[in-house]
Amino acid sequence: MLNNMLLSKGVKMYSNYIRSKSVQLELSMGYMTRMCSDTKSWREQLFSSLGLQTTMLKILVNSNLKCNGADIAGRLSMLQTLHQTGNRECSQIVTQIQNKLDKATSLLQDLKIAQSIDDTWDPNLGCLPSDRCIEKMELLLQRMLKIMNSFREDRSKGQLNNNDEQIHRFDKNKMKELCLVAQTLVDDDCTRKANLLFNAFKQFYSFSIFLMPVKQYKS
Repeated sequence: MLNNMLLSKGVKMYSNYIRSKSVQLELSMGYMTRMCSDTKSWREQLFSSLGLQTTMLKILVNSNLKCNGADIAGRLSMLQTLHQTGNRECSQIVTQIQNKLDKATSLLQDLKIAQSIDDTWDPNLGCLPSDRCIEKMELLLQRMLKIMNSFREDRSKGQLNNNDEQIHRFDKNKMKELCLVAQTLVDDDCTRKANLLFNAFKQFYSFSIFLMPVKQYKS
C-alpha cells in the first residue's frame, strides 16, 4: 500500500514538473524563433552590403583608375573570402538553430499530448484505462487458477484414465502458453512503455538550452 502511494505521488510530481517545464519551453521557443528570424535578416543585410562592396571593387579593378596606391585587388580578394566564409558559417548557425526549433516543436507537441493523457491517469492502477493491463492480467490469472485447480483434482484422483491424461497434457501446454502471454504483456507493454518514458525523459533534458531562464528579448 505504501509503495503504491509513493508511486502515485512520484508519477504526479513528475507529470506536474513536466507540465511546468513545457510552459517554460514554449516561452523559450518564442525567444529562439525571434532570434533565428533576426539572424536571418541580419545575414541578408550584411551579405547584401558585402556584395555591393565587392561589385564596386571589381569595377575599380577592371578600370584604369588609380586609387592613391590602395591595394584594391587585395581588398577585393579579402571581401570575397569574407563573403564566402561568413555566408557558410552563418548558414550553419541558422541551420543549427532551426534544427533545434524543429526538435523542440515536436517535443512540445508530445508534451501537450502527454498533458491530456495525464488527466486520465489512474494512480490506483498505474496505467491508462485504454491499456486495460489490469483486466488482461486478471483474465490470465483466472484461467491459470482454473487450470491449477484442475491439476489439484487430478492429483487427488491418483490414477488417471486415458481421456483425463490427454486433458491434463492439454492443460499443461495451455498453462505454458498463458505464462508466455503474461510475460509478453509485461515485456511488450509495461516494460516497453517504461523504457519509452525513460527515453522521453532523457530527450526532454537534452534540450537544456530551452529550459534556461528566458531573458527579456527585444526584436
